[in-house]
Amino acid sequence: MLFFLIVLIGCNQNQKNNESLFSIETKKQKVIVTKKEHNELMKEYCFDNTIIPNELVAYINTNHDDLRIPEVKDYDKYYFQGQTKNKIIKSLPYFCSGFFNNDTLIDFALVLIRDSMYHFVYSFHNENESFKEYLLDSLPLASENDTINKYVAFNISTETDRVLEAIDTTYRINSDAIEVSNIFESRTHLKVWDEKKNKYVVMVFD
Repeated sequence: MLFFLIVLIGCNQNQKNNESLFSIETKKQKVIVTKKEHNELMKEYCFDNTIIPNELVAYINTNHDDLRIPEVKDYDKYYFQGQTKNKIIKSLPYFCSGFFNNDTLIDFALVLIRDSMYHFVYSFHNENESFKEYLLDSLPLASENDTINKYVAFNISTETDRVLEAIDTTYRINSDAIEVSNIFESRTHLKVWDEKKNKYVVMVFD
């Protein structure tokens, strides 16, 4: 599907400034969709944020009041192809959990948005009564073809395998890893905790 800007002749200039337009081109016809209409379409889907621990949400609200958790409207509509409408989506593209630093406490990773312009991937190591955070990645909000409307590009998940096969190398890791994918660029890498360096390292598989 291709997105591109449609210039409308004879429209009120203020209206053009206040309501971004983009188009969806199909083999049969071209459909003009406004940002408002996009948000209305997104009401057919719902993310289940109840799986994010309340303690983590409270920590973010206290320590990062400039950041927010993504919402359905932050995703390109094509992300939802194959999803059942009006059914709560429990597998969140912006949240995952695992034993990322190889201790006995479950840790978390989360995509967070700033000013609807930038988004970040954070890992939060569980320290019982608080969290120790690590910034793993950051990007401006993006889209594949649309130059006006920007959406979340990061998709994160947990890699639980301890033996990872590359083209000519076998890697063995001691903890769960965080898989970070860029939806629009089809790039994926792993963030793996290095106990000796006390930080995350990047593993890229071609």
